Amino acid sequence: MQTLPPAQSLRRELQDASGFSAWALLLAILGSVVGTVITSAFGAGHWGALAGAAVGPVVSTTFTTQRTGEKGGVRNVIIAVLSASALFVTITGFTFADHVVGKSVLPGPDQRSGTFFGSGGQSPTPSPTPSPTPSTGSGGSGPAIQVQPSGQLDCGTAAVGAPVSCSQPVTITSTGGSALQITNVEVTGPNAQDFIPGQDCAGTSLDPAKHCDLQVRFQPTAAGQRQATLVIHQNLPPPDQGTAITLTGTGGPTDPDTCVQGFVWRDAFTGDHVCVTPATRAQAAEDDSLAASRRSPDGGAYGPDTCLQGYVWRGAIPSDHVCVTPATRDQTAQDNSLAATRRVGGSG
Repeated sequence: MQTLPPAQSLRRELQDASGFSAWALLLAILGSVVGTVITSAFGAGHWGALAGAAVGPVVSTTFTTQRTGEKGGVRNVIIAVLSASALFVTITGFTFADHVVGKSVLPGPDQRSGTFFGSGGQSPTPSPTPSPTPSTGSGGSGPAIQVQPSGQLDCGTAAVGAPVSCSQPVTITSTGGSALQITNVEVTGPNAQDFIPGQDCAGTSLDPAKHCDLQVRFQPTAAGQRQATLVIHQNLPPPDQGTAITLTGTGGPTDPDTCVQGFVWRDAFTGDHVCVTPATRAQAAEDDSLAASRRSPDGGAYGPDTCLQGYVWRGAIPSDHVCVTPATRDQTAQDNSLAATRRVGGSG
């Protein structure tokens, strides 16, 4: 039965072997580097580069040990030791160089963050999955969005049916490396009809660092706490479902003197809360200022309240003796008859 030579003899043979030298190690490292470069140039990815780095020194040490005449177990040990040492030196060297440069130092068809490690190329390491609805971001080549306020917008309290603007606008800022497209703005949720978003930002393109202010109006349809969700849709990577902000507000008691949108108090006299157009209120103020000049200085059938010819009493209330044109008196009577329909909660 054949026995293995003692360990001392193997070490002695390695020391005496011509193929186990610094020159042979240098050739093994060169072979590892060449194998790495070739596989990277063909886009073999991280595993391919690692395989090239491992095969290269095996080929070179096989050739050098054959030239120097090593055989048997000594030759196999030399090949294994030199190849492992060359692989370690190659991986360490390329990894350090990649770290300094910030990416793989070797050219190839795919951009990689490292020759043997990192993302990119055909690496088996999967790329990170984008966040479903990223709300912040900066840098990078793609679009990114930042919204303020980021979580909730409180629109305060408003009388039922009375529209008010929320306390602050929703500021949309483009924080990525390319333009942010605001494709659509909508409100969802149980009380969506109570919140009306402005459409000034919808359909706009925001270059990096640019922003757009979106104003939301609150018009509660019932008393109590109201809530909905504002959704801003944009061109972020799929599966983006839009950036969401919670909208809240409180519906308060209806003020019987609150005018519907587009109408204001007439204020023809103190306490005159008949709802009219802004133009009619301006006319009433002008008529009040001209009242003295339209009365007869000599009096008449109606005493000091007698109007000059061509003027009649306005009649907003029975005691309203301000002199106006007949057309203004007719308008006043019509506004009185429509007063209920122009108040919040009124009926037509």
